[in-house]
Amino acid sequence: MHLTKKLRSAIVLCLWLSQPYVVFAQSPPQSVATQAEQQGRQAMEGGQYDRAEQFFSQAVDALKATGVINARLIGDLLSHANACEQAGNDKAALVACQQALALLKQVQSPAPDLVARAHSTCANINQALGDLDGAISQNNEALNVLQQQYGASSSNLADPIMSIAGCLTAQDKLTDAEQKVKQALTFLGNNHPHQAARANMLLGEIYNQQGKFDEAEPPLKRALGLYEGEQNLDYGGLALAMGRLARTYMETSRLDSAESMLNKAISTDKKTQNPSVAQHRQVVWFLIELADLYNRENKHEQAETQLTIAQDLSKLSFSADHYINAIILNRLASTYLQEGKYAEAEQIYKQILSYSQANSASGKQPKSGPFQLGLAATAKVDASSPDSKDTSVLTEALERSKKSLGQVHPEVGNALANLGWVCLMEKKYGDAQSYFQQALDIRKAAFGLNHRQTASSLQSLAVLDVKEKKYDQAEQLYQQSLGIYRKLEGDQNAQVIMTLISLSNLHAQMAQLAKAEQDLRDALTMCNTMKVQKQKVDPNAVLDDAASQLSANEAFGGGDDVVALTATALSLNPDQLTGPETPIAATVLMNLSTVLLKESKLKEAESLARQALKIRQHCYGADRPLTAQAMVSLSGVLAAEKQLAEADSLLQQAVTILKTGFGDHSKQYAAAITKLAQVEVLEGKSEDAKKLESQASEINDSLPNTSDSATQ
Repeated sequence: MHLTKKLRSAIVLCLWLSQPYVVFAQSPPQSVATQAEQQGRQAMEGGQYDRAEQFFSQAVDALKATGVINARLIGDLLSHANACEQAGNDKAALVACQQALALLKQVQSPAPDLVARAHSTCANINQALGDLDGAISQNNEALNVLQQQYGASSSNLADPIMSIAGCLTAQDKLTDAEQKVKQALTFLGNNHPHQAARANMLLGEIYNQQGKFDEAEPPLKRALGLYEGEQNLDYGGLALAMGRLARTYMETSRLDSAESMLNKAISTDKKTQNPSVAQHRQVVWFLIELADLYNRENKHEQAETQLTIAQDLSKLSFSADHYINAIILNRLASTYLQEGKYAEAEQIYKQILSYSQANSASGKQPKSGPFQLGLAATAKVDASSPDSKDTSVLTEALERSKKSLGQVHPEVGNALANLGWVCLMEKKYGDAQSYFQQALDIRKAAFGLNHRQTASSLQSLAVLDVKEKKYDQAEQLYQQSLGIYRKLEGDQNAQVIMTLISLSNLHAQMAQLAKAEQDLRDALTMCNTMKVQKQKVDPNAVLDDAASQLSANEAFGGGDDVVALTATALSLNPDQLTGPETPIAATVLMNLSTVLLKESKLKEAESLARQALKIRQHCYGADRPLTAQAMVSLSGVLAAEKQLAEADSLLQQAVTILKTGFGDHSKQYAAAITKLAQVEVLEGKSEDAKKLESQASEINDSLPNTSDSATQ
């Protein structure tokens, strides 16, 4: 017996020397679990979520070794799930939650709070993974348990109710979401300021998404005040409330306030001592929104900077296959397009094509995002190609994409449509024709004839027919797409109005002014009879619609760049406000005014142009480029009526705005001073007019020119 003890001691000593963790592992499982739990909690408090994940996993394993299923084991599984979620490992978190739910069924009379916690944790992870229906179901389970335990109006019910509201908001079930949040606020009363702050913030976001910006501002400001009044500041919550308020400011054209608030949100989030992955992700979204704002203000270099930072931070906080990467790339491509950097934009879309291809090859599906272009994946993108203009690289990428996705996969259609649009901007009409036709074929095969994406591809092909002066063919395509939109949505829809605008422009180019006028009067009637509402514009169709709008002002001598600015603004904001006194109504009024001017119906043309200017001043502000465009439009009517002093004054204002917005060596600025020169000739200011004409000529000569010789 004595010898056996010595032998045992020797064996233990040898094992200890060779594997130092074995002694710890040989400790009683309960002690191992206790120590691991303590270390896991410390790691969570210190923001070391990867380590917390490991410690709680160790605690779970130790407790499982005892063979006893109890509340402690289930609690550690849920803690492990929380740590996984904070570390960005959502799938592992879901597995842990599902295990906890399964074990709960084996425990007799488990504590209601533990059951509710399990369902709530699982709901949060389902929501993070994009399974909104699953998240709502789990939250309802938690809600039922808590109602039985605490009663039907307890403040304990507020959290699952708000989680359900968040899921409903993501599903665009905004009326239901609003009712849920108001119910939660009633339960909370005045005794739970932190939860009330979250509820007010969510209510403000719901109003934002409904287009009720005046109603959104008060609850968002209440949320800010509640967060700021807390003893231990929740910097993440405070920053998110600032970000939501910034969005309200952006939507109401208070861009300076929005910029200030977004920068405050970013700096506030950075004050968190141990930021979670979720907070890093939050900063990425703030950076994207700040880039959107800079693009609206034509500060494109600053937008590029924010998007580059967002890309770098995204690598730290999102997995390589997260859809946020495609969103950032789309914003970057949009920025390049506004700067006229078409080759760079084309290269970005090649990247997105590669992402889409690898995403579908891996069996993943996109969760969300402005263009639904899919998740980033492990495959390397083609951006490393030394020659961005090498069409063989693009052809090879498309062929690989077709092989991995199938000939009719929608992602291939989206990538082809985007590339076709960029080639149109570069005036590579042959390439654009090929890409648009392939996109149309894929979309027809994937969705059928009566689908928004099919309609938008038809419009893109119509634009090319207009370029080649195949007007009859273009008219047929526009009418076909108009019929699809009307069949899908009826006349009370933004896409119908936009298509009527494009059709009117075509009729004007065909010198069919009566038809052009009627198209716009139909569109104006729709605007005036619609309630002001926010409508979803099909994200995949945005660039196709923008392509149609590019040709819009050519019929009226407008020029591509101003229209491109409008189109890009739409691409950054895929929700379109419809109804009277909204941006789309202003566009209809401006175009109708121009048609009436051509028909010498000057008084009505002036009245409509003044309405359009007033709407744009209200929607965008007095000193924005789109407002300047309306000023130029009104000045043309006034000049025809010999109201030269007012026309001159309006053009002077527009010139100043466009110079500030685009710089004094831009095509937009040159076009405006050319218009001013024409008015000054009529005023007899020939010397001033000559100076302006000379200045405009110098600017245009200095600008890079993409000629039609590039057509392939």
